[in-house]
Amino acid sequence: MILDRYIARHVLAGILVVFIGLVSLFLIGDLIGDLGNVGRGNFDYTAALTFVLMRMPDRMYALLPASTLIGGLLGLGGLARGLELTAMRAAGAPVSRIAGAAMRAGVLVIALGLVIGEWIAPPAERLAHDWRTAALTGQTGARAGDGFWGRDGRRFLHFGEVLPNGQLRDVRMFEFDETGELASAWRARRASTLGAPERLADPATRGGEEAFWRLEEVEISRFFGDGVETRRVASILRKLPAGADQIDRLAARPRWLSLPEIVSYMRYLRENGLRTAHYEAALWSRIMAPFSTAAMLFTAVVLVLGPLGRAGFGSRIVVGAALGIGFHILQKVITQMGVVYDWFAPLSAAAPVAALGLLSWWWLRRATA
Repeated sequence: MILDRYIARHVLAGILVVFIGLVSLFLIGDLIGDLGNVGRGNFDYTAALTFVLMRMPDRMYALLPASTLIGGLLGLGGLARGLELTAMRAAGAPVSRIAGAAMRAGVLVIALGLVIGEWIAPPAERLAHDWRTAALTGQTGARAGDGFWGRDGRRFLHFGEVLPNGQLRDVRMFEFDETGELASAWRARRASTLGAPERLADPATRGGEEAFWRLEEVEISRFFGDGVETRRVASILRKLPAGADQIDRLAARPRWLSLPEIVSYMRYLRENGLRTAHYEAALWSRIMAPFSTAAMLFTAVVLVLGPLGRAGFGSRIVVGAALGIGFHILQKVITQMGVVYDWFAPLSAAAPVAALGLLSWWWLRRATA
């Protein structure tokens, strides 16, 4: 048990060092990339730093597999370079015990990834982008469990759901007069953008910076001092203080959702006759993430016990970075091809992980033959 804890401690230390270094490096890159937006709306240097920090959980989750590979190479590589692994094997410790101790350390890393990926990163990423949009546009808005609330002057809007194609469902708009009294309330079952105002046929509706939308199945209530007038229309053109590009930023994105939310959203898309391939790919990629991290650590163990046992620090960094980047690119390519060609989503997500695991197993068999 002492030997197992010793190995695990070195593996975890190596992963932690690499993890902190990669996250810091990418956060600095994100900050530099977002400085170009400084000066737009209320977006200043403090806002840029805040946005980058709010996105940190998402970066941590994305970088965890690569950190596990490179950190495992460094942690176990230090033991191999000091001939400690050789001494362990000479004392009777089999390769399976050394690999098992390292993989048990990986259980803690996988658990950390699950906590970040399911409970911390999705809401933090969603909040970060909502907050950034509000800072850039100067409009206030909040996303709640029952939709999105936005305000523009004396108008308050509520979108029950924003679909990936930019269509809105359950749209409500409340307009107040100069005295703060409610003047009218609009409710539409759905809304779709008509694009730029100059493309409209009715000259009376042209002009202004707002986007024009076609509201369908609309109920309009106008409030007077002594009563309410309500009328219903099949469809109507109406200005909303949001364009298609802004609405697109509000649409649910897979990395903003937990696994139960992705499943629920996929069900909603199917009920409305919309394509779910993108969300199926995201779902199965999320499910395979723990196995991806485990495969990365297993690969690190095999490389140290085999071809990189006596390699230097720089060689391990280069090999680890190359394998990590190559595996990430392979995953992205296969996932996107699966979305485009409607491949079976579980197979597309599992294929790269299975390929890496089988390759590592073959390396291990050769090293111990």
